[in-house]
Amino acid sequence: MNIFTEINSAVSLEEAASLYGIEFNHRNKMCNCLFHNDKHPSMKLNKDYYYCFSCGAHGDVINMVQQLYNLSAIDAAKKIISDFNLNVQTELSKNPSIITQKQKEIEYRKELERAFATSRRDALFILHEYHGLLLKWKRELVPEDMNLDNANPLFLEALNNFDRIDAMIDELTYGTMQEQIDFIKSFNKEVEKIEKRINEFKSSGC
Repeated sequence: MNIFTEINSAVSLEEAASLYGIEFNHRNKMCNCLFHNDKHPSMKLNKDYYYCFSCGAHGDVINMVQQLYNLSAIDAAKKIISDFNLNVQTELSKNPSIITQKQKEIEYRKELERAFATSRRDALFILHEYHGLLLKWKRELVPEDMNLDNANPLFLEALNNFDRIDAMIDELTYGTMQEQIDFIKSFNKEVEKIEKRINEFKSSGC
């Protein structure tokens, strides 16, 4: 077990937030995001990682201390060890290879986070746009005689898809990090089809 793993195992996000003065709701573990101007709490403090439902930022306790105090990963680790009086022996300052490897891991993770945040943002935009269309069709195109055989095709499309799109938005908004990642992987093609359907409707001039 390396030094970073030891720290993450020893100190939870909630413990670190309490020590470093981050105000959060102790019931749902929500707080204002550290990475953007957050007026309403959108960051959740899980046991071993944080995640912002607004901007997609996430990381471990070391990343959080880095952000709070503008430190490198190494200095953030040393601060946590000192502040929590952890019995962790480290030769980080004498072992450049460990530092270099950690920095590479951080940069790689940041790239993945940015890619995920972009994919999640784009998917939610498309789903919300289609959800709005379905809601409009569902409300405005109700057949007067309530006979579905004579219903507008857009009304039928809304009936068939509204609940599913609603559930997809909920999963991508409120699911765990892993659930959201799995969603992007599993439904990427379906979201592309939904975007194509939106464009078809717009181009039809309806």
